[in-house]
Amino acid sequence: MLDKRDLEMIRIIMKEEISASEERMDARFAEQEKRIDVRFAEQEKRIDTRFAEQEKRIDARFAE
Repeated sequence: MLDKRDLEMIRIIMKEEISASEERMDARFAEQEKRIDVRFAEQEKRIDTRFAEQEKRIDARFAE
């Protein structure tokens, strides 16, 4: 049977493992957010470029 000291050690170890796991999850989420931010920024640039090209085409048609 486990005594009080053994149970306390198990509790401390489990608490440390949970904290380490949470830190790893937080790091993974931060990395994922960075990748998503980069992807959205690139997509926004492509949309802005397409929009500008479309405006130029429309302006050229009206100028004729």
